[in-house]
Amino acid sequence: MLGLAHSLAAAQVESVFLSFAEKGRCRSFLGRVRHAGFEAAAIEHDTPWLWAATRDVTAHLANLQPDVLFCHGYKADLLGRIAAHRCHIPAVAVSRGWTQESWKVRI
Repeated sequence: MLGLAHSLAAAQVESVFLSFAEKGRCRSFLGRVRHAGFEAAAIEHDTPWLWAATRDVTAHLANLQPDVLFCHGYKADLLGRIAAHRCHIPAVAVSRGWTQESWKVRI
């Protein structure tokens, strides 16, 4: 994701990162994002409060007014699509391959 953001920056495209808090597991990644010079924020709500998390993403998108939303991971893909639809922007699901992590991820 950071590699894509760096490539896009060369084309004058601004990237902002949003992450689910994942019980604090996002801190390291968001720190790396900020260190690389990009804006980053953790979404306030997370599983099991998925509708609240969707509202959080929608609020961030309404504030940022992006041209497109790139989503990475099944939860981001699902909730991001709903939030992007609410804000009338396209959403792109980024897939990096198949995983056997869980049945939810496989779906």
